[in-house]
Amino acid sequence: MNTYQPVLAKAPFCGRSIGARFGYLEAERDFDPAILINLLTSGQHEGKILYIIRRKLARDLCTHMAASFDKIINNGTTSRPDDGYVLTRQIGATQFAKSGAAYVRAVAQNIDVNLDLLEEFTSSAVDDLVMNRELELSLLARGIHFGGARYKGASASFFVIRQWLDNGKMSLMPHEDVAQLACARRDDFEIGKVKTVLAYNSCVDASGDGGNLSIWDLEPDDECRKAFDVVETGYPYPPDRLTGVRRLSVRLEPGDVYFLNASFLHGVENVRGGRRITAGRFIGLSEANKAVYWT
Repeated sequence: MNTYQPVLAKAPFCGRSIGARFGYLEAERDFDPAILINLLTSGQHEGKILYIIRRKLARDLCTHMAASFDKIINNGTTSRPDDGYVLTRQIGATQFAKSGAAYVRAVAQNIDVNLDLLEEFTSSAVDDLVMNRELELSLLARGIHFGGARYKGASASFFVIRQWLDNGKMSLMPHEDVAQLACARRDDFEIGKVKTVLAYNSCVDASGDGGNLSIWDLEPDDECRKAFDVVETGYPYPPDRLTGVRRLSVRLEPGDVYFLNASFLHGVENVRGGRRITAGRFIGLSEANKAVYWT
């Protein structure tokens, strides 16, 4: 069920909001590159910061990817042990709280497990999972190159796949994904040039109740980050401090994909009697004619 929560009171935060037009767009299978371009360049499309494409992926692809994920995780392998921030089962490296050098080293360390995950999939199926070929062609037609972010010649990971676990009040607490780029800027990692961070995620498995994607109409600025001591992480913002902020809650099913302006606070609600597995990465413009991805 997809719901809106009305504004209950004046938000107790600094930062920026969209207001009455805040919301999301939803399509059935067909991808509109013009919407993606608007999200990349201005962070919104007519006030909408979330673009969902329902049933974009074949269910067989999702089922087989979930099974491959389970096979590796059940063998005791995880790419992200408890780091004091979130609890998750994950395959693949993430840049969170890492410099460019630390991130690309983590990417290299995860090559074997990534290849094990994808052993039984064709290259085209892997591309489909993150719409890679479709994004390459549609952006190139508009004069924008699309490829992995680079640090001293080393490339970012293609995608990461994970299952968020119960982190207390939510599976993934409210956060934004711009603050963490501060680590990348210090050693001139290419993603440090990105202004608007888009999160791309494909839903591989969704069972039980809950697990909705929650998004708040609040884009924190540096003053917000300092007040909550999340200057270089953007994580977490306490949910009980967001009751006065307009919110939307969206249920995603296997095969659904979305693009989200991840500079706005967002999180994942707790799952009851099931699980939620997603494959994803970040996308942003490092130059006017160059879009890069990373995890």
